[in-house]
Amino acid sequence: MALNELLSNFLKFYPLTNYKVIISTGGTTRRRHRTESPRLVILDYKNNCYYKIFPKTFPDIEKYDHVFINNAYFPNHLVTSIIKENLWIIKQTIPTGNILVEIFSKENKVDNKIIDSILSNLLWAKKEADRIFSNTPKHKYWNFSQQLDVGVNNIIYDVQNNTTTNIDIEPSNWLTRDQYLKYAFKRLIKHLGNWGQIPGCNFLSVLEMPKILDKCMIFIDEEIL
Repeated sequence: MALNELLSNFLKFYPLTNYKVIISTGGTTRRRHRTESPRLVILDYKNNCYYKIFPKTFPDIEKYDHVFINNAYFPNHLVTSIIKENLWIIKQTIPTGNILVEIFSKENKVDNKIIDSILSNLLWAKKEADRIFSNTPKHKYWNFSQQLDVGVNNIIYDVQNNTTTNIDIEPSNWLTRDQYLKYAFKRLIKHLGNWGQIPGCNFLSVLEMPKILDKCMIFIDEEIL
């Protein structure tokens, strides 16, 4: 489905007038993936919320993501999953805080407590999945919305309350223990490494990076898996 068709179909159900369209790459730079799985983000200025729109082409969306999102108690904002004909729509209110890239662009007090918040979100998703799903794939673990894709443009951070919200919701999946550990290691290496290259990120020095990575992997191994 082309992007203009995706937008047109969305506006049939939500005839917004004061909005902004952002093209999402779905967390990948692969041209083929962007073409086959387009998605849009719509900022609704009137209602102070935003929508992420997918063509409904992903397996297990209705069985797992739709059910999880509409039954989970999200800690920082409201999230709703809507399935309309050939569309999957995620509606979110705007969490308290600022986008992380903007925080890092000026003097800030962000420290390694932000890592605790990110890990806490993983534990929240695990507990909510355990509460919501009665039958789950055997020997697999819920990887909600690729939560460790913690790019600085995806995270809203409330410094005062030390809460992080990954606003770039993507289709979830079930991973084996080894798959989850490999995924977590790869994502953390990539994104925390990118954080450390930003001048305003003062707590992720070269010497601190291995300690923080070790802390994250131990937490995932002991608390999530």
